[in-house]
Amino acid sequence: MPLLSRLAALLLLISALVAAPVAASAVVSTGHGHGHLWSRDGASWLGSYRLADGRLGFCLQVDRPVPTGHDYTVGEQLLEALTPDDAARLAWISRAHAGSADADTAAAGQLATWTLTGLGGRSPEWYAARANGSASRVAQLARDLLAAASAPGGASRGASATLTLDLRPDGTGTVRSDLLVDWVATGSTPAAPATATGTVTLTGAVFADGTASAAVPNGSTVEVRAIGSPAVHEVSAEVAYTGLPFGAAVTVARSATGSQDLIVVNETSAHASARSSASVVSSLPFQPRVQTQTSAATAEAGALVHDVLEVTALPGDGLSDGWGVYEAADGTRAPVPVTVRSTLLGPFPAPPVHAAQAPPGAPVACEVATEIGAGPGRYTTPACALPATGYFVWVERISPDDTPPDRGRDRVRPWVSEFAVASEITFVPFPPRIATVATAARVEPGGCVADHLDVTGLNPAAGALEVTSILLGPFTEPPTVGAELAAAAPEAGRVSTSVTADGRHTTTCIPVPHPGHYVFVYESPGVTDAAGTTIVPPFADRRVHASETVLVAEAAPTLAVTGPLATGAVLALAASLLATGTGVVSLGRARRAARAG
Repeated sequence: MPLLSRLAALLLLISALVAAPVAASAVVSTGHGHGHLWSRDGASWLGSYRLADGRLGFCLQVDRPVPTGHDYTVGEQLLEALTPDDAARLAWISRAHAGSADADTAAAGQLATWTLTGLGGRSPEWYAARANGSASRVAQLARDLLAAASAPGGASRGASATLTLDLRPDGTGTVRSDLLVDWVATGSTPAAPATATGTVTLTGAVFADGTASAAVPNGSTVEVRAIGSPAVHEVSAEVAYTGLPFGAAVTVARSATGSQDLIVVNETSAHASARSSASVVSSLPFQPRVQTQTSAATAEAGALVHDVLEVTALPGDGLSDGWGVYEAADGTRAPVPVTVRSTLLGPFPAPPVHAAQAPPGAPVACEVATEIGAGPGRYTTPACALPATGYFVWVERISPDDTPPDRGRDRVRPWVSEFAVASEITFVPFPPRIATVATAARVEPGGCVADHLDVTGLNPAAGALEVTSILLGPFTEPPTVGAELAAAAPEAGRVSTSVTADGRHTTTCIPVPHPGHYVFVYESPGVTDAAGTTIVPPFADRRVHASETVLVAEAAPTLAVTGPLATGAVLALAASLLATGTGVVSLGRARRAARAG
C-alpha cells in the first residue's frame, strides 16, 4: 500500500475509534505481554501489551505513544476505516494470535496488525528487526498470518444461518440448520458439519424427547413431531448460533490520553439466526356432526318446513380436532366438502320415541340434500311440504361417498343422526275420528237418551279430551240426513265426556220431556299443553247422521187378539186401526200371547 494511502487509512482508523461508542469499565495497561524488546535501544517493543485484567492486545497506531500506564475503556468496535476485507483479516488475527504466549507469534501478530492499519511509512522488515535474532522468522510469520487470513478458512466477513423445516401429513418431519460463512477468500460457503452448535426452538412441534428446544450441530438433520391434532399442521422453528469465531467485529481498548489503542483478544463473536415455518394438511380423518332444528315445531298440513343445520367436527382419538382441509393441485386449500342428506319421516300417529336410529320401514315424506362446502357453520336444507297431519321427524346422514376422492373423501367419517330428537319434530295437530250412535232411536216423553262415542285415532299425548255431545230438538219434522244444523237450532241439552283413549265412550243420558224429532251433534275445544302448543285442534260435527236421530213420542196402544178369530179378521182390524191412527197391533206380542194361551 502506498505511504500516503496508509497514512490516510490510519487517520480514518483513529477517527473511527474515537467516534465509535464502546461499553465497559476503565482498565489500565500494565506493560508488555509477549514478544521481543529490541536489544539495540532497550525500549522498542514488538509484540502484545497486557491490560490489568489480564487480557492481551496489539497496538493499532504505530506512531502514537505506547499503552503502558494509560487507562483504557474496552468495547466492541467495527473498524469502519478499513475495508471490509481488511477489517475481517484484523479480526481474525486478533482472535487467532493476540492471546498467544509465543514471543515470535505474538510479534508476528503485531507486525501483521500494523501492516493492515498502517506502518507509518516504514517497511515491515524495519519493525521486524525489533525481534533481534528472530527478525527474519517474525517477518515471515507475519506474511504467513496475512496469507492465512486471506486463504480459504481464514478471515470472514460474517456468518449466516439457514433453517429447513419439512413436515409430513402425519405430523412428523425434520429440521436441519446449516451455517454459511462469508469467507474473504471464497465468499459465502457452507461451514463443515458440526462446526458450531445452534439452539433450535420449535413452535407447534417437539423433538423426540418431547422438548421444544434442543442443541443441534450445523449440518445435522433432526426428527420433529407436530403437537396436537389440527386439520392443518402449522410448525415454526428458529435457530440461534452464538459465540461464532467469524466476522469483522473486534474488541478494542481505547485510550482517551492519545496513546495507541489496542485490539485485544477478540471477545466479540458473531451471531447467526434463521427462522423457518411449514404448513401441511393433516392426514388425520375428521368426524362431521350435525345438530339440527326444524323450522317449525307445529304446522298445518301442506305447509313447507326445512331443517336448520349446525355443522361442526367432533374431536376424538385418532381424529382431527377440526374440520378437514384438502389441498388442490394448484396449492390452494379449502374445507373438505360433504353432503348432508336429510329425510323427513312421517306422518306418525303418536309422538315418536327417541332412539339411536329410525325404525325400519318408517314412512318417508320427503328427502333433500344440502352441500356443505364452507366447512363448519349454519346451513338450511331445501323445504319439504307436510303431506298430512301427524308427527314428522327430520333425520340426517353424511356419507364419504358424496365427497370426491381428490377433495378429501378418505378423511371423512360417516355420520347418522339419532331418531326423534325433540328439536327435529314437527307436529301437525289432528282430531280423533268419532263415530256416534244414539242409544235409542225412539223414546217416550219424559225419558232420556244418551250417545255412544266410538273414538279412534286419539293422540296419546292429548291426555283427557273433552267432547261435548249436544242433543238438538225438538223438531216437528225429521231433520234431513247430511244437512248442517244451524247454531240457532233448538237445544234440548248437552253433556261433556272426558275421552282418554280410543274405544267406546257413552255419554250421560239427556232427559227429553217433549215429543218431537231430535239429533245428536258434538264439539270439542281440543287440547293445548302448558306451553300453549295445540295437541288436538278444536273440532265439531253438526251434520245430521241417521244413527244420531231420535224420535220422542208416546207409545202406541197395542191390541192382543186372544180368541179363535180368522187371520183375515185380524188383518182387517189392524188395517182399520192403522188407518185411523188410533192404535198399533203387535203381531209378535199377539203370537206370544197366543202361545201363552
